[in-house]
This record gives sequence, C-alpha cells and structure tokens, in this order.
Amino acid sequence: MSMGNSKVSKNIVLAAYLTLLTSFILRLFKLDAQSFWYDEGFSAFVARGPLSGIYAYVSVDPHPPLYYVVLHFVMKAAGEGEFSLRFLSVALGVLSTALIYRLGADLLGHRVGLYAAILGAVNPFLLYYSQETRGYMLLLTLSLLSNILFVRMLNGKRGWPYYCIGTILLLWTHYFAVFVVGFHALFLALVWASNRVLSFTVKRPGYSQNMRQLLVSLVVAAVSYLPWVIYTWPVITGYKALAATSVSFLSMARSVLVDMGAGPNIPGSAAMVSVSTLGVIFAIGSVTTPWHATHSKRWLIVGFLALGFFLPIFGLFLIAQDRPTFHSRYLMPVVPIALVAAASALAMAHRMKAFLGWGVTSILVLGGLSACMTYYFNPEYARHDFRSAALFLEEKSQENDVLLFNAWYTRYVFDYYYRGQLPRQWPKLDGTLSSEQATELLNQAVRGHDRLWLVLWQDDVFDPGRYLINIPESQGRLVEQAWLGPIRVFGYELPNDSTGPFRPVEPPLNLRASFGEGLELLGYTVDHLDVLPEDLVRVSLFWRGARKLTEDYTGFVHLLTPGFKVVAQQDKPMINSYYPTSRWIPQEVLRDEYTLRVPKDTPIGEYLLEIGVYSYPSFKRLDIYTAEGPVGDNIVLPSRITIKSRDG
Repeated sequence: MSMGNSKVSKNIVLAAYLTLLTSFILRLFKLDAQSFWYDEGFSAFVARGPLSGIYAYVSVDPHPPLYYVVLHFVMKAAGEGEFSLRFLSVALGVLSTALIYRLGADLLGHRVGLYAAILGAVNPFLLYYSQETRGYMLLLTLSLLSNILFVRMLNGKRGWPYYCIGTILLLWTHYFAVFVVGFHALFLALVWASNRVLSFTVKRPGYSQNMRQLLVSLVVAAVSYLPWVIYTWPVITGYKALAATSVSFLSMARSVLVDMGAGPNIPGSAAMVSVSTLGVIFAIGSVTTPWHATHSKRWLIVGFLALGFFLPIFGLFLIAQDRPTFHSRYLMPVVPIALVAAASALAMAHRMKAFLGWGVTSILVLGGLSACMTYYFNPEYARHDFRSAALFLEEKSQENDVLLFNAWYTRYVFDYYYRGQLPRQWPKLDGTLSSEQATELLNQAVRGHDRLWLVLWQDDVFDPGRYLINIPESQGRLVEQAWLGPIRVFGYELPNDSTGPFRPVEPPLNLRASFGEGLELLGYTVDHLDVLPEDLVRVSLFWRGARKLTEDYTGFVHLLTPGFKVVAQQDKPMINSYYPTSRWIPQEVLRDEYTLRVPKDTPIGEYLLEIGVYSYPSFKRLDIYTAEGPVGDNIVLPSRITIKSRDG
C-alpha cells in the first residue's frame, strides 16, 4: 500500500533530526512549572502503591492498567517529583514525533513524513498532553506503532508478532484504543472485498499470508483484552458522566478540530484562525493524496486515512449519545492521520515550488508556536492549580481548623502537595446537594473546630445551588479567600448561635411566578442596588420544578434603561450545563446565579432588571403567569439598579 520512495535525501534526514530536537525542547520547556491537576494527581497516587493495588481503583478509573504499571516503575527509578513523572510523557511525545514521520513516509513518501513530523512537533494539542502525567502519549505512541506495522504488513513485509504484541499493549492502555483495532478490522474487510468483488488484486509477495496473519493478530489481541472487559464491565455500564446532555455531531466535530488544531488552551478567536488554516490544508491534502501515488492502488491510502480519521470520531459520537463522556483527548490516535493528510497537501505544494511548501509550513509552525506560548505563559489557560491551593492552606490555616472539600476525588491530587496536619473531609456525594444536605455536611465538618476552610472545585456538578458557600457566607465571617482559577478556597469563622453553627438557607419569597408548565420562580436577590460603571451586578433567582421537566431551558437577565433598551445581559443554561432543567428533581429548590457587568460608558440613573426563560435553539420564550394572571414572556423585577458616577 506504500506510495513512498525508499530513497531519502540528506536534507530530509537533517531536517528530521532537527524536528526531533525541536520536539524535545518544546516538550521539556517549563515541564514542572504548572501544578498537577486532578487526573495527574490520581495517576501519581495509583502508581505510588503496589502493582496489585492498581486493580483496586477500577471503581474510580476503570481504564486499562498498562500506563499505571509503566509509571510505577518510572517512579521507582526516578522519584515522585512532577518533572520525573511528566518526563515519561515527554519521552513518548518525542518518540511519537518520530513515528509520525515513519507513518507518513511509509504511506506517501519521506517528504510527507517530514512535513507531518514538523506539524506534530509544534502541535499544541500533542505538546499539552506530552507534559501531562496521563496515558494519552502512550496511547498515541502505541497506536502509531500499530498503524505502521499494519501498513507494512499490507505491503507484504513480515512482522505479525510485533503487530500482535503492539496491538495487545495498545488495548491495555485505553478503552478507546478499540477504535484503532476496529478501524484495522474494517479496513481489512474492505480490502478483502475490493479484491474479491472489484478485482483490485494486490500483487505483492506474501500478501495473502499477511492478511491472514493480521486477522489472527486482531483476534488474539481481542481475546487477550476480554478478561479486563469482563472484570470492569459492571463499572463501565454503571458509569455516570458529569455532563448530563448528549453531544451533537457538529459540536463534537468543532471541538475536535479546535482542540487538535490549536490545543486545549488557546483563546477561541485565535484558535479558529489556526484551525481554519489547518483545516483548509487538511481538506486539500485529502483531495491531493491520490496524486502522490506511484501505482494503481492509490485509493487504498485514501481509504486508510479517511477510515482512520472518521471511524473513531463517529464511534465516540455514538457512545456519547448513550452516556455523555466526550473529550477530544480520547481521540488522540486520529491526530497523526490528520497530520499526514495535511502534510500531503504541503508536499504537493513543495512539488510545485519548494518555497511554497516551506512557506505554508512556516505559517502553520508559527501558529502552533503561538498557541504553545499561550500554554506556557498565560495563567488563564494553565492547568488547575492544586499546588497553590495546598500552599495557601498551609500558610493561612491554624490549629483546630478543618478542611472541607466538595469534590471527594480531589484528595488524590491535594494530598500529593499538602504537608499540613489539619483534618480533611471529603464527603462522597451521591447526586446534587439540597440546602438541608449542605447544612448537615457543614455542621458535621465543623463539630469540635474553630474555623472552616472550604475547597471548591467543580461545584457546578455537585452543588449547583451554591449552598456550601452561600450558607457559611450568610451566617459565618469570611476571614481568608483565594481564587485560583476554577479552584476556590474560603476560610470562615463559625457563627455563635445556640441553634447550631449553620442553618439551611431559605429562599426569599418576594416574587412568585410560573414559567410555562411546571417551572416556578420563588424569589430573587440582588447583591447591590447601587453600583458604578464597570461594576458587577449579581442576581440570584430561586427556582423550583413543580414536575419533571423534559427540556433544557436557558434563562436570561437583562439590565434595561427605563426605555427598555438592553444595557447588559447574561443568557445561560439555567443553573449550569452540568445540571440542566431536564435533570432537576421535582420540588427541589435551586439557586440560579447571573452576573452582569455594567458597561464603562453607562450614564448615571435608575435601571431595570428583566428576566425570562426560553428554549434553545428555537429561542421561544416561556409564557409567565403571576397571581394577577399572564404577564407575557418576560418580567421586570421590583428592585431597581441605580448607577452612580465615579466622581460623585
């Protein structure tokens, strides 16, 4: 199936070595500058224990254990520091750059392999996961190795034991490696059908024998993997995703293109420019790939690239419809396929004019490096900073304080950093918190202690009503706080109250209204009625579902002039996207928070607050009813916002 020339020029060899050196430098740079986030902390926790203990954590992370086993021995040899543990991914990332070259060279020639390796070396998506203590680089490396050996065997070369072993290791690295194996099986079936039905006979020595050996290898790999599937099946089938809504194919495709083209940390506008450029190159490459052919079987490579790219995406899309579990990183094996297709277009441009190929490549390299600089230096796009949270608590906490975490699984990464001796509580929550449940948790935590420290992360998931923070905020005294991106730490002195430290928060029953059929507004609060330009206006709406809701609604709050002109607004899924209205429990009271920023040039005066609810994407608003009857599809709150002058 190869269309490449076996001869390689010295210039390409030199450029390939420089590409590998660049790949290594980029992946090594600032390797331990960022904190471990949750997933990395869990990897370190599991690998630190005995090998037999790896299987005990299936209920937390049911992924196959190969990466943890490898990391265990790395930890034994190099220590437990961030640099040492992340260096495994660095080494695998550099190796994958070399394997991307090999795959492109075997398919379409050495120049295509070189261009693909260059794109891979500076790809911010691959760079990001080359600096993470997770198994995604092992997944990428083994998928590349499996693809290379698969292509070589289709070309009549020997090596089925290596392919079989490599594919077994691939399956034992990550669940979604099954997409690579499925792609190989389907491609074999299509090649067999094309030979039998369409008479596309591949005249290569040993071809028929290799086809049989590939098929046997796939069967052996699947059988070897079966015990793990059986062992973890109850956990897999009982898995509950944090996100509750299904993912559309278009949104998944967009996310894949943005993340893989620009990385998970580049600003949206810049990402779209970078992705659009790479997408055009990829599209051109997909069209021009056949014209690199040197024999009549050119379309086999088109089929290989198309199937290798689209089958995993479609497979993950189908899985995400049943149980929302989509992350672009799960599709790591498709990245090299896309890079080879894009490199095909660059090689075609090089054939026309050498400077054209290198010129377009230089633009893509600069775009990739720009995204890498964002990752290195912009804290807004850094990993979640558990390191700073632990250091902050070590510095600010006192004897007889207690730490309460809303997300129980953060213990793995927090304890990696924390050296203090304070008691730490990680309640394992089943579902979302009510005001009463949050009160009980808080009172259990603070019993016998003087101060409470709340460490919040992903509270959108477990505490959509914000009770864990609203209760102590309204009844205790805030003494310290740290905002570390999505991680927030709050320290409270406890209230002195004869009825107990904390009591449930009751919603203000100051505005009763029904929205549509089954959605009730109980009341609202506004944090400040007198504000200045550029200040924030925070509005909390208290909702209750009178019955089970079947649709996910979007709420809005508008800041209006007396003439009903919108000055500021926020539209968002009610509560949040993790807990949409279709998941609300009937009669559950929830706090829905909106934040509006007053524009800098807003004139002083009195302003109105308007609220409403609509269906997305139809934008059809729900009819509203109060005790006086229907009031239309929006309602103006009784409170008025007064914007004052900064000079007055």
